[in-house]
Amino acid sequence: MDLSINRADRGERTVMTLGGEIDVYTAPFVRERLDEAVHAGRVNLIVDMTGVRFLDSTGLGVLVGRLKLTRSLGGSFRIVGTDTRVLKVFAITGLDKVFEIYPTLAEAVAAAEAEAEPDDPSPVAGGLATGSVDVVFGLASTGDAVENADTAGGDGASGNGPHAGGTGAERAATSAGPGDRGT
Repeated sequence: MDLSINRADRGERTVMTLGGEIDVYTAPFVRERLDEAVHAGRVNLIVDMTGVRFLDSTGLGVLVGRLKLTRSLGGSFRIVGTDTRVLKVFAITGLDKVFEIYPTLAEAVAAAEAEAEPDDPSPVAGGLATGSVDVVFGLASTGDAVENADTAGGDGASGNGPHAGGTGAERAATSAGPGDRGT
């Protein structure tokens, strides 16, 4: 299995650093680790994906599900990333409009801190609402970004894929598979 997951709690925020490939085989491990943090009360997540070199629709479904979960609990979800193939997955599915994507961890942390200080007059603080989704990706240079962008709304096992109705972005932003309900 080509996946690494590390967690670092920083005040009110938790940084989950992912590396390798997030696909049908590894996505369940990513879901489990993100859920562990959320169930421990860590609902303000920053997912650093700068070490991720491949992301398929199953992995994307996990991220969307965690976004919905953290938002439902009054938290936030940010992603850090730079790999063009991984970022292309978000663009193809329209999820680059749902997630805020940051090129560096420092920028994601700064946005989270600005969000935590609503009286801050800076443009960043004014542009982020509580429960916003910020995405920062670190993308590698090997592997295809996505096998089938039309299944981005599904989790790879729930039947919540291309025939669920709506565009990939609409399905992903409004529905989650049974494993993505945080239960």
